[in-house]
Amino acid sequence: MSDSAELDAENLEAYEDLLVTIEASDGVLSLLIAVCDNTQFREELIDRVQAELEPDIHCYRLSLIRGEPSLKMTILQKMQTDDYLREGGRSVVMVTGADQLYFLQLGAEKSEQDAFFGYLQWTREALPEFRFPIVLWVTTQLLTQMERKAPDFWGWRKGVFRFESRQTAAVK
Repeated sequence: MSDSAELDAENLEAYEDLLVTIEASDGVLSLLIAVCDNTQFREELIDRVQAELEPDIHCYRLSLIRGEPSLKMTILQKMQTDDYLREGGRSVVMVTGADQLYFLQLGAEKSEQDAFFGYLQWTREALPEFRFPIVLWVTTQLLTQMERKAPDFWGWRKGVFRFESRQTAAVK
């Protein structure tokens, strides 16, 4: 693990809380939000969670679908090709890619981010069939927008886990 993933006390507490919440969510839908602004650090955290949970809990890493950024559709696509997930095996789904969605409309009726928040707003009706925790990885900026643009989803979440990168720039 690189220096960026060495966890200080604050990050270690968030990490352990995330693990406990995932383990406690066995067999039930649990919407979890993990906040990390540093892409490399986020990937290292996901690797670490996966290493710690497997083989008891299978970790799926999914990325939102560009152009149609629906959390439900992203997960359903994986379930169509994965018997273990579809049949209710002990799993957690880690979803990334929200930070890659366009915030500009680019000639469309709404931006990819606005479409994403619109889908999230109706998540309560869309996701009950999923019997596993879903960890949605976002940036601080997206978290702030989520509170405002998807208040129903925000109110239904089971936890928010914040990770701060402590990387310092190398001086050459």
